[in-house]
Amino acid sequence: TASPTPARPPTRRSSPSRATPAPELRPGIVPIERVVAVVNDEALTQWELNEQKRIVLAQLQASNVKPPAPDALNSQVLERLITERALLQFAKENGVRVDDQTVERTILRIAQENKMTSEDLRRALDREKIPYAKYREDIRREVTIQRLREREVEARVNVSDAEVDNYLATVAAQAGGENEYLLSH
Repeated sequence: TASPTPARPPTRRSSPSRATPAPELRPGIVPIERVVAVVNDEALTQWELNEQKRIVLAQLQASNVKPPAPDALNSQVLERLITERALLQFAKENGVRVDDQTVERTILRIAQENKMTSEDLRRALDREKIPYAKYREDIRREVTIQRLREREVEARVNVSDAEVDNYLATVAAQAGGENEYLLSH
């Protein structure tokens, strides 16, 4: 599948990598989150990167797959977050939206495909320390990106009658000729 090109190319600016110890916080003071990248006008924070890495590592562990080196994992997850954010921005600019009912139907379908009830799915998410609200938003983002890709690909793909005829002729030739049989009963 082809992925669309965002109207504005994503930009990536990283803050300095030197680590400074976190100051002791007084009541009522909120820490400022470190920005690791900026996609157009939206910031990606260290917390978002860490959370996504935690989820990816849990999925790899559940699949008995050895994770890549920490710096490679960090780079891959950051690149994925940047791409996702750029696609979501493009979808928003082009009016691609997913309503709550679609999200709930998708979650129900996912549960059924895994032979689970909605409640079983919620318990599984709790075991993996994934809040249900976050899971819903992840599903919303995935469906939005899927709809965007379908719309963008559909707008660019044109199949002519000649191409269909050519394909059918190729399939018939590979099948060993054009023998047809009429079977009844």
